[in-house]
Amino acid sequence: MGMYHKEASEAVARYLVAGGVSTDDIEARIQILNQQSPDKRGTQRRINSNIEALERFLDMLDDFDLTGLALSHAAHAPQKLIYHTVQVSVRPEIIVRGELKGKPLIGAIKMHFSKSLTLRMNVPTLRTYGLTSDDGFAIYTIAL
Repeated sequence: MGMYHKEASEAVARYLVAGGVSTDDIEARIQILNQQSPDKRGTQRRINSNIEALERFLDMLDDFDLTGLALSHAAHAPQKLIYHTVQVSVRPEIIVRGELKGKPLIGAIKMHFSKSLTLRMNVPTLRTYGLTSDDGFAIYTIAL
């Protein structure tokens, strides 16, 4: 079984990795999804959810700034991270590289597409999870 928000995730990742210059790819993806008319109700719900996620992303473009960071697509099946002897499985869409306070930083962006407005309002748009720059790794999530 594939990712429920695969189309939205791929379009947003392409936009961010390309430098966030043009939303043409996202708008084209919305148009393509709008033109689909699947026979199954579940497939139609999935398509509508992808359209909604892409539209929410377009609405929040000014909410975060990744200036000065190098973004690249993440590996499909990345190695597990070891953090204090614990193996952590992380499957981000994007790898982030840059500097923070003069120290090299490597991180990741994991997109979370929420159907619940409550979750969207309770989760900051761009959030760092528990790992500091001293660890050399940070995980960011974009909640849509």
